[in-house]
Amino acid sequence: MRSAVVLLMSLATLVAQDAGMTARQLYLQEAPRPSPLGPKKKEAPPPVALHLGLRYNLLKVNTASNATEWVDPDSNFRAGDCLAIQFRPNRNGYLYVFNLGSSGTWQTPPLMPSALMPDESNLVNAGTVRRVPENYCFMVRDPRGIDTLSVVLTEKQEDVYKLNDAIRKSTQPSAGRPPAGPKVNGIGDTNVALQPSDGDAVARLQTELVSRDLSIVRVGRSSGSDEPPNSVYAVRVSASQEERIVIEIKIRHD
Repeated sequence: MRSAVVLLMSLATLVAQDAGMTARQLYLQEAPRPSPLGPKKKEAPPPVALHLGLRYNLLKVNTASNATEWVDPDSNFRAGDCLAIQFRPNRNGYLYVFNLGSSGTWQTPPLMPSALMPDESNLVNAGTVRRVPENYCFMVRDPRGIDTLSVVLTEKQEDVYKLNDAIRKSTQPSAGRPPAGPKVNGIGDTNVALQPSDGDAVARLQTELVSRDLSIVRVGRSSGSDEPPNSVYAVRVSASQEERIVIEIKIRHD
């Protein structure tokens, strides 16, 4: 019991300190681990991120060679450009990607998981880089405008059809829906939603696409060999278990 009390006190202290931390620092922050008690000390469990989050980078793909290059997510792309997104979650979970085209039509099936790409799993591991799609790319097509990629990272596997329906309904105008917020930390039109993965979460997602409980920032220059340029960190500020995080990535081609 004493170890549990110490752990709770440590969590409270960490959460109190989180207010002054950057999104990148929150993303890297580990949850405290209780010290083993008794004469037979068990091996400490692997570290777990205190705040659910992900890092993403936008890639431009050469369809002939499959070579990629890092690109600024705020770039204005052209029809014919082929893109992919590289994700690095800080917890194990499941990744879902939905696409609302510039024509105003939702792509069917979703980008991830997709029956058109049966060889690609939406299971992701903490600290492991994952390109989506792995062996394909997202082709930018006319009409000109903005394609919206709704990306969901959740710790529990979810019903993709119910989640897809909730994401679609969340984009429909509603009198009770809060207006879209301004640009966040210099990242163009990035909307975020954060909900716990309980029975009511999908219903709440329909009307709560924008949340203040998330820190998001883009790092223009990499700070290490494992951090590509123009990395975007999105992380939940509060610390809790069984969460989901949703972000919208806008692809412009005006």
